Amino acid sequence: MTKKVKSYISLFLVFMMIAGISTVNAFSAYETIEHEDTNYEYAGEFGLGGQTVKKVEWGDEISNYYVYYSFIVEHDGYYSFTYNEMHNSTWYWVCNKQNYDEMPYTYSLDSSEQNLSKIYYLEAGEYFFFVDLYWSMVDVNITAEYFGEKVSEIKFKHDLLLDCDCFYYPHPDSESNMKIDANATIVFDSGKTFDFGNHEMCDCYYNLSDSLNAAISSEPVEGENTITIFFLNQQIETTATVHTLSYYIKDVEVSNIDYYLENVVEYYNYYDIEYPYGETVTVTFKNGTSESFIYSNYLNCNYVNFPNGQKYCLNFWCFDEYYLADFNGYLQVDICYNTVKEFKLNGQKASVSENIKALNEENKRLANNILHSLECAKNSLNNTEYLNLYLSEAISYFIDISNNMSDFLGYYLTFSFLK
Repeated sequence: MTKKVKSYISLFLVFMMIAGISTVNAFSAYETIEHEDTNYEYAGEFGLGGQTVKKVEWGDEISNYYVYYSFIVEHDGYYSFTYNEMHNSTWYWVCNKQNYDEMPYTYSLDSSEQNLSKIYYLEAGEYFFFVDLYWSMVDVNITAEYFGEKVSEIKFKHDLLLDCDCFYYPHPDSESNMKIDANATIVFDSGKTFDFGNHEMCDCYYNLSDSLNAAISSEPVEGENTITIFFLNQQIETTATVHTLSYYIKDVEVSNIDYYLENVVEYYNYYDIEYPYGETVTVTFKNGTSESFIYSNYLNCNYVNFPNGQKYCLNFWCFDEYYLADFNGYLQVDICYNTVKEFKLNGQKASVSENIKALNEENKRLANNILHSLECAKNSLNNTEYLNLYLSEAISYFIDISNNMSDFLGYYLTFSFLK
């Protein structure tokens, strides 16, 4: 073997050794990570487009699957990670490689498809993408998408209803004094668009879609308003047409309403009231149109279609429990928790004996709660946290008894039973 060949072989072996060491070192950087008492296994690189985090065979289910990926960001800008939340319980987050703290994000939920997205603004570099797969009986797929470097425009799909779609908080020390829940289209400089907040307003089901924080120079007025929206790291100026409920609504009528107004018993600190059920509610708008529907009950969604094309939730409400200062004796019609009409209650008042019976029953219930809390405190003498918790409960129930007695005495001493 010539010296030249031997030299090539030696160089080759040295190269392989270096390459092998480099490979081991590179891989060791992505071995198991322990974070908050959970071990995460490295699962490779996460790229743009769809990726299957875990494949689940039909009829099977998995649980407690924890992995992380490296995610290379080539361009500064906005990135979304979306997955279908049906039939699985999954949590994920993008973080830096140093302390695993999640990067700032905003939520968006497509309620029609149940697709949950987190939108991040990420600078170019390398990140980790963690996935907590608690349980699933279907394939878990997550899609990553790049939208663009900047938001060029945010426009709303409908006129905004004040105190329903948007809320004004005149706090002088706050940079953001508006919260907007309305459906909007976010337009990026790449030309891509993203529908944000695709849901009915005042949805009675929990909605993960974030609100848009914004600033306005003064209280919103009827008509067009100029606002500045804070979207992650960017401020976008836009216009929004805002109206109040009184701008739209002329009247609200309820079939058979007298039955519910008269079938009420007033006690010393609460009403025994039956809420409308199966009745026709008609909302008449000032533009001459009207909307009618059958009201199911106050726990379900009863939506009214407004002239701006949006649905808003309508409910009936009465102060079932009241203190003397809050006593008003009305059945309210609320839209997005704003009262649009009140009906005066015409029921009967409970007798003195009925009020005494109600007082005793309530005090007996509270006294039993006190005894239960004290018994729990006695069994928790060795645990300061639980001991303080149960003692606080007992004191709270005792205060409730005191308030209950005050309500009863005040009801008769102020002759409220005659009003």
